[in-house]
Amino acid sequence: MTTTRLRLSLTGLTCSGVLLLSGCIAAPFIPLADPQGPVTSQGPTESTSPLAPEDDQSSVEPTDEPSSEEDLTLHFGDTVRYDDGLEITVSRPKKFKPSEYSVYPKDADLYIKFTVTVKNGTNKRIDPSSISTSATSGDEEMEEVFDTENNIDGAPQTKILKGKSTKYQIAYGALKGKDFILEVSPYCLDTDCEQNYESALFVS
Repeated sequence: MTTTRLRLSLTGLTCSGVLLLSGCIAAPFIPLADPQGPVTSQGPTESTSPLAPEDDQSSVEPTDEPSSEEDLTLHFGDTVRYDDGLEITVSRPKKFKPSEYSVYPKDADLYIKFTVTVKNGTNKRIDPSSISTSATSGDEEMEEVFDTENNIDGAPQTKILKGKSTKYQIAYGALKGKDFILEVSPYCLDTDCEQNYESALFVS
C-alpha cells in the first residue's frame, strides 16, 4: 500500500482564529506562488458571518494558493488536492433546523450542514462512502446529523468514474460561540485499497 501525499489549495474565508459560530470578520487570503504550478479552488470571498444563510448561492473567485505536504489544515470552502488527482472540497457551514424524524444530538446548541464535493481525477473508480468525517466544537466531540427530509444522508454508495464528481451533504451539531473543526479522512477509496490518503482538518 502506498501513501498518497496531498497538495492543498487554500481559498475562501479566513477568520481570526478558528470558526466562531457566533460570528467572525472576513479577511482575504494572500496568494503565494505554487512551485508546481498554480492551483485554484472555489470558495466564498467575503461574508459578515462564518455561517452562510440557508440557500445562499454566493459566487466565488478562484485564487492561486501554495501547495504543502506538511500543513493538513484548510479553511471551509477550500479544496484538498491529492497527488493522484483526488479532490475534496468542503463548503462553508450553513445553519439549519433538523426535521421531526431526523437523527440528531439533542444536546447541541445549533446544527450546521456542509456540501462535500468529491472529484475523481485518478485513473480508477473511487468509492465516496469510504470518506469518513468527524467533528469537534470547543473541546467536545460532536455527533453527526442524518436527516433524509433535508437530503442529509451522508456519502453516496455509488462509485465515481474517472473524471467525474459527486456532491452530497453532511451535518453536525455544534456549540454556540465555540470553534468548529471538521476532519475528513479518505481511506481505501478504490476496490484494491492501493491508496492510503492523509486526512485533512477544515477550520475557519
